[in-house]
Amino acid sequence: MNTLSKELRKLAKAWTKGGWPKHLEWLEIQGLRGWTGERVDFKFPFVAIVGENGVGKSTILQTAASLYKHQEKTFYASDFFPNTPWEQVTNVTLRGSIREGFMHSTQFINKP
Repeated sequence: MNTLSKELRKLAKAWTKGGWPKHLEWLEIQGLRGWTGERVDFKFPFVAIVGENGVGKSTILQTAASLYKHQEKTFYASDFFPNTPWEQVTNVTLRGSIREGFMHSTQFINKP
C-alpha cells in the first residue's frame, strides 16, 4: 500500500506542475437532457464516471468528444446530439476548458 501512495504522490506532484499532455479540465452542459449548467471537473489524471442508467454518463462523454478539436475534421454538437423523432435538441450550450501544459483555452459549442 505504501508503494501505491508513493506513486499517487508522484502523479499529484506532476499534475500540479503542468507536466501532462493536452487534456480536458472541466465541462459544463446547459439545456441538454435535464442538465441546467452543471459543471464536471476533471482534476486528476484518473476520473471515473459512474451511475445508474439514464443519469448522464454518455452525455458527459459525448460532450467531451464534441469539445475536442481535431486538426483534420470539424465536429459539431449535432454530430453527437442529433435530433430524433422523440427528442429535439435545441438551445444547448456546451463549454469546456482544455489545458496543454500551462495554457488554458475555453471551448464553446452552441446548438440553437
